[in-house]
Amino acid sequence: MSEFSVSLAPEAAPPAVMVVANFGIVAGRRASQAEIEGLWESVEAIVSQATITVEDRNQFAERTSTCVHQVSVAVDEDIVRGSGLDPEVLREQLEAELDRWLKGCAGRVRGELTFAERTARQAVLDGG
Repeated sequence: MSEFSVSLAPEAAPPAVMVVANFGIVAGRRASQAEIEGLWESVEAIVSQATITVEDRNQFAERTSTCVHQVSVAVDEDIVRGSGLDPEVLREQLEAELDRWLKGCAGRVRGELTFAERTARQAVLDGG
């Protein structure tokens, strides 16, 4: 039987600014690579470097399980300093851009949604 080992990523400082979108609840699906690249094009107009992460977060309990498709944009401290922007102003700009991008993606629903998913998605889009 072959042996394997688990690699651990090197420790890194947390980002100075990070914004997160619950993509799945709004769009009802995972974000495509083309959509992520489109997000980068708009983020690049704000800051010269960022990390965009697409992840499925699975939470389990005794009688429930949840999978949330999230997209986050993170900017490291040195990039924030180099941008000359106040971190809070940068966060607001990134939040606004992520919101604009997310709403643009929401209209491109693929596949079938359950009644609960459609109801939750509509509540998010309606703001309540």
